[in-house]
Amino acid sequence: MRQAERAQCERGLSIAEVIVAQLLLLIGLLALSATASVVASRLGSAELETRVRVAAEAQLEELLAGGHSRLVSGRAQRGAVQLEWHVSGADPRRVVLMAQGKTGRHAAGDTLETRVSR
Repeated sequence: MRQAERAQCERGLSIAEVIVAQLLLLIGLLALSATASVVASRLGSAELETRVRVAAEAQLEELLAGGHSRLVSGRAQRGAVQLEWHVSGADPRRVVLMAQGKTGRHAAGDTLETRVSR
């Protein structure tokens, strides 16, 4: 290698190259930060949706365990989940159960429907 080429290689990075590298790193970190907050928000939503679904299914199972003749409309609350069900018809009886939950910024709802014969 010639003396001039060796001097060029040993000189290092210019200030402009360092600034550009820092900007690229900053942009990457900001993108990562934004992605992390979206993921955290979606996890909170998914957790609430799961709680609402589990509460609705548990309430429906409890209603069905009482038998055809004990099915009546009503309301209940399981933790942060509000449940309301309507029973109609004679045989088969139609049961529609609506569940809604809200925690902080997240809200979720679910509706279950079944028919019960004697």
